[in-house]
Amino acid sequence: MKPLLLSLTFILSLSFVGGQAQNEQQEVESTMLTFIQCFLDKDHTMMMTFWNKSDDIVCIVDNKTYNTEQLSELYTYYFESIESVEILEQSFKVTPLGKYKALCIWQGKEKIKMKGHEQIESSWNSSLVMENKKGGWVIIHCHTSHY
Repeated sequence: MKPLLLSLTFILSLSFVGGQAQNEQQEVESTMLTFIQCFLDKDHTMMMTFWNKSDDIVCIVDNKTYNTEQLSELYTYYFESIESVEILEQSFKVTPLGKYKALCIWQGKEKIKMKGHEQIESSWNSSLVMENKKGGWVIIHCHTSHY
């Protein structure tokens, strides 16, 4: 009887962990979809709410490192320079990193037109370490490459 009880307990604990991972996947994806919509809407104020409020945040985009202030300036530049953006495809893979952290691998392809330039297609790969704070999921580390 004990082995059966132990097996049942183990199976139930695995289903709980699986359910928790699925819940985190949905929460992080929902956060990312809102993040993307804020970018498309050029909403600078809302964009900055998705980043951890910390001086030690690191965001690496195409081999250049940004802190929070520089990231804010980058968004300002993009929002003033972008004429149009269309996301053609994207995917998310979320891996729990503990009770309140997760790794989100975000990949996609977009059409983007900067003012005074031809429209181009660009693909990206992003690794985002995210933390679930009281106000929701925020990015605490980012590494993005475009190709």
